[in-house]
Amino acid sequence: MTARRLANRHHRLRPRSRNQHWLGQVGHAAGFIALLVAAAVVTETTPSNEFWQGPIPVPGEINETLTGRNIEATVSEVRVARSVRADTGWLGETSGIWVVVDVSVAAVVDDNRAVLGTAELEIGSVVYSASTRPATASLALKPLATGIPRRGTLVFEIPETVLESEAAGDTHIHLAANGDPRSDSLIVVPVDLTAVTVEDTLAIESPEWDAR
Repeated sequence: MTARRLANRHHRLRPRSRNQHWLGQVGHAAGFIALLVAAAVVTETTPSNEFWQGPIPVPGEINETLTGRNIEATVSEVRVARSVRADTGWLGETSGIWVVVDVSVAAVVDDNRAVLGTAELEIGSVVYSASTRPATASLALKPLATGIPRRGTLVFEIPETVLESEAAGDTHIHLAANGDPRSDSLIVVPVDLTAVTVEDTLAIESPEWDAR
């Protein structure tokens, strides 16, 4: 074996320097960090179970007919009063305030077990369900029919301090054709309650079918 070939072989067998070893470790660490970052991005951008199971909002305005999978609804008017009197003789008195919402609602594809099971006011982080105190005079929990609107009133009892709060200016009405609107349509209508005049007493009528 010649001296040149021995020298070349010796050169190939030389151990890695400390700098080379350090650079290799840095490369492995950088690759590991990149994998962690990629995993974090995937985690942040992957929809959660709450996203997949949440209601499907159908947003609109007052006097606009909104249609979801199995609900068609129109919020025609929002009023505020200190007491409410129904045509059934019921008198609603409260230490707070009544928010009175006039609506028309129908099922769209199937009225089997379809009821106005979700009727809510969202004010800030608090959700108020429609009161059942008016009993038959309220549209809450009433059966719905396919293609035949049912007109009526929903009443919500809220603290008067809430009406005076900043959050009341960004109130949202929620309506759905069942009591659990997850993965289903949810009608959403905004209203500024701070702009509504407070009346002493309001009269409401029992729900009725709207013959088109």
